[in-house]
Parts: sequence; C-alpha cells; structure tokens
Amino acid sequence: MNKAFFYAYDVFAKDNKKNTYTYLLTSLITSVMTIAVLFATKRVADMVQANAIHGSYRQILMMVIELIVILCISSVSSSIHAISLTNLMEFSEFEQERTILNKNNQLYLEDLDSPEIKTLRGKARRFSFIDAFVQEVTYLTNGVVIVAMISILLYYHCFLLVGVIILLLLVRSQITKVLVQSKEKIYQKQATMNRVCNYLFQLLIERDNIMEIRVYSMFKYLRDRMLKTMVNSQKEIHKQVCIAEAINMLQNIAMSTLNGGAVVLIVLATSNRISTVGTFVILFQITSQLFSGIQTLLGCYEQVKASQIQFKDFSEFMQLPVTKRPSVCYETNNKGIEIHVDNVSFQYRDNQIYALKNVNLQIYPGEKIAIVGENGAGKSTLVKLIMGLYEPKTGRIHWKLGGRDIAIKDTINGFKVVFQDYLKLLRTVRENIAMGDITQINKDQKLLVALEEAGVKDIAAGLETKLGPEFGGKDLSGGQWQKLAMARAYFSERLVTIFDEPTAALDSHAESEAFQSFVKLSGDNTAIIVTHRLYMTQFVDRIMVVDNGEILEIGSHEELMQKNGKYNQMFSAQASFYQ
Repeated sequence: MNKAFFYAYDVFAKDNKKNTYTYLLTSLITSVMTIAVLFATKRVADMVQANAIHGSYRQILMMVIELIVILCISSVSSSIHAISLTNLMEFSEFEQERTILNKNNQLYLEDLDSPEIKTLRGKARRFSFIDAFVQEVTYLTNGVVIVAMISILLYYHCFLLVGVIILLLLVRSQITKVLVQSKEKIYQKQATMNRVCNYLFQLLIERDNIMEIRVYSMFKYLRDRMLKTMVNSQKEIHKQVCIAEAINMLQNIAMSTLNGGAVVLIVLATSNRISTVGTFVILFQITSQLFSGIQTLLGCYEQVKASQIQFKDFSEFMQLPVTKRPSVCYETNNKGIEIHVDNVSFQYRDNQIYALKNVNLQIYPGEKIAIVGENGAGKSTLVKLIMGLYEPKTGRIHWKLGGRDIAIKDTINGFKVVFQDYLKLLRTVRENIAMGDITQINKDQKLLVALEEAGVKDIAAGLETKLGPEFGGKDLSGGQWQKLAMARAYFSERLVTIFDEPTAALDSHAESEAFQSFVKLSGDNTAIIVTHRLYMTQFVDRIMVVDNGEILEIGSHEELMQKNGKYNQMFSAQASFYQ
C-alpha cells in the first residue's frame, strides 16, 4: 500500500462509491475465480479418469456444469469490472483537472508568476488518480493469485521451481525499481523543456502573433528552436528506453527459458506424487499462467512505483500555501472603502530587488486617485497589494468600510477592475459581461444596460452572439474587446473602481473617451487609475507619483505642477500630445 493509492481511493470513495466498491469487489471475485477454475478443472480431469474405468458419466456432467457456472460468474464479473473501470476513468479525468485548477486558483498571485511553481504544476499533472488506484488494486490481486499458485506448487513439493521463481521476482523487482526511478528523474527534468515547447507551439499558431512572425520571417527560427528542444528531450528518453529494454530482454530470455523448462521441473519434482491426471493438469495450468501473471505483476509494480514518485510532486503542489477566499459581499449604498498602506515593502519571488519600498498612503472613501510613473516603477504592484491580490513582505495594509475593518480575504469582493491585459473570453457576449457578477447572468435588462453604459454599439446583434474566430464566432478589434471589459465592470456592483493602464494602447481621442467612462463607472465611489499617460490626472482628487518602488510625490495636479518635480517633468513631456 502507498500514499498515492490511499489518496486516489479517498477521492473515488467519497464521490463515486458505487463504481469504486464494484471495481474492488469484482477484482477480488476475478482473483478467486482464477483459483477456482484451476481446482474445478482438476476435479473434472480426475472425475473423467475415475469414471472412464467404471463407465459412469453422471458425476462428470455435474462437474462440467460446475466448471461452466464458475466460468460464467467469472465472465459476468469481468464485464461488470470493465464497466465500473470505465466509469472511474471518466470520473478520474474530471476530478483530476478540477483538483489542479481549484488549487491553482487558490495560490498567491506572486506564486503563479514563479517558473518553479509553473514547472511543479506541470509535474503535478503527471500524477494520475486512476493509475494510482487501478495499478495498486491489480498489483495486489495479481499478487494474491501468484501467492496461491506458488502455495499449490509447494504443496506438491516443487521447491526448486518455486525457489527459482521467487529469486527471479526479487531480482526483477529491484531492477524495475531502479529503472522507474531513473525514468521519472528524466521526466521531471523535462518538465521545463516541455513548457518551453508548448509555449513555442502556441506562439506559432496564435493569430495575434502570426502577422509579426511572417513579416520578420520568424517562423523557421522559432519552429527549429522548438523542434531542437523536442529532439534533445526525446534523446534522453530514447537512451533510457534502450537501457530498460536491454535489461528487459535479458530478463525475458531468463523467464522464457524457465517457462520452457518448468514442465520438466514439475515432472522431476512430482514424478512420485502425481497420482491423477487432474494433479498434472492443475500443475501444468499453474505453470502456464504463473509466468504471464508474473509479467503482469511486474508491470503493475513499475506503474505503482512511478505513481508513488509522481504523487510526491502532486503532494508538493497541493501543499503550496493558498490565499484566503472572500466570504462576504458588500452593500453598494456606501461611497467606498477606506484604504491605509503603512510602511509596505514588496519583493517578488526569486528577485533580490524590492518592487516597492516603504510605501505609505491613505485613500479616503469616494476619492479619485491617480497612481502614475514610468513603466516598471511599481504602479501595478501597488494596486495588486491594495486589492489584496498580493500580501506585503513587510508593513501592513488595512481596509475599512464605514469605520469597520475588512479582513484581507474579503477585500477582493470590494473591487471592480479593468486591466490593461483584460480577459478576452471566447464565449458569448452574455458570458463576457456576466463574469462581472455571474450570479446575474440571466438578467438580460441589466446586461443590456451595461453594454449601453460602456458605449458598445457595434459589437454584436445580441447577447447570444459568439465571439472569437477560433470557435467560429465574431471577430473583434482591441478597442471592442476593451469596451466589453468596461461593460463587465459596469455589470459588477463593487465599491472601488480600478483602471490599471487601460489606455496604454489607445490614441488620445480614445483615451479621452476611456477617462469619461472611468468617471462614469466609478460614480461617487472610491476609484484608482494607474497610468503612465497623464491626460486623466488633471481631473482626479490626488496624484501619487511612483518611482523605483517608492512614492515620490503626492498631491493634486496643480500642487505637483508647482513643485516642479518628477510629475511636472512627465506631464510637460506629454503635454504636446493633448493640445
């Protein structure tokens, strides 16, 4: 038994009891029937021999009927066994993907950016619930049958044959263990290479990349890099397979030689003890089945050891720390959340440089704030900390609603956002908007109002219009997708509005429209806009200038222009674009 098996068993027994217990029961019945058939065959042969002398065949007929009944039970059990296994396989595939996705959704956002976590997730997906469960059950039931067969051989004093078989089993099991460990190490090393190959493949087929790839003739270079990575990966596997097959060939030759000489060994060992034809028949059948059973047993053992190794990666991924999920929703009849950032510093995983250092600020209910700075200054990181998506390495952020403290796990429920890299859901218009509040997906009037508020007039004929040419839907421009993201935010009744670089790819006219939408969307509630383009900053209550992870300046547009500092330099440099 092993942890991988018990984990898989708990998963199946919890939500699919009927098929789990049916599979276990039929596995046991199959094992018992295998031994029962051997003894029934022996009895028939003995009866035929005994009655051939006395001329009575009634008892022979009864024994034949008994054998037929046993075979029928075995056949029915095998069919039920196959059906339950198929159902478990379907359930396993669903449950495995659900488990990985649920865990991934609970991870800290900074963990999701880590290459090590991405590689670990790839390793975790190699663990198969159904393989861990089925191979262990098959291993145990085959082991029971083989032990029973060996016991029968010992009863008939086939000590030499049994000794050779046990020695061969011990040697092969140790060799198999070493080979499996070596093979799994190679697969684990290749997890990163597989991610690279998958990335390059998606890069070469995604429509958004095709034009630039063709214009600069990148295809051949990127394709060759992908294929070279694949070839290097396959070479390692090929080398390991060759070693494993060479060892298997030697083992199979030894097994075949022993199998061929087993009958002779049986005759020599039992020449004085084989009193009936049935005895010889059962020993001959055992010899025939034993060696194929050993091959199956060793194959299962290999899979069991592989599952144990894969389960370690799966367990490591499942034990990663998780964020606390929101448990409350907030009423909308409040101006917004009050946010206090006290001496906060933040450092990304595997990065020695702090993205934010000793940041202090306070945002009041209903206030409109602009966080500005050059690319890479730390603006988006600060917003993710404010939203509770990241947790500070030092310092503290606390949120208040009506003077009442809000727990970090509940902060995410207070925000509606439009990111620069907004979600493009290749589904219907309805689903794209309703993701702002999926519980109201069937509120057609509210969905249509959100579309109108976002200025969506030229996207679709109706809410059921499918989007994205990848699945035969309507193609949209970048601006149209952004309007859908705006509609999604309108549909979400949250207390704080966040615009994170939403106008980075827009012209000045479109940027002006986006700002008007921002003001309209936020209403009287707290709102934060993050940008390095400063047209909108003239109309907010306060501006916070972030530079190299620190808040350099805080004030209104007029106040910061009078300081003649960083903000003044940035705004003056961009002023010509808005004249």
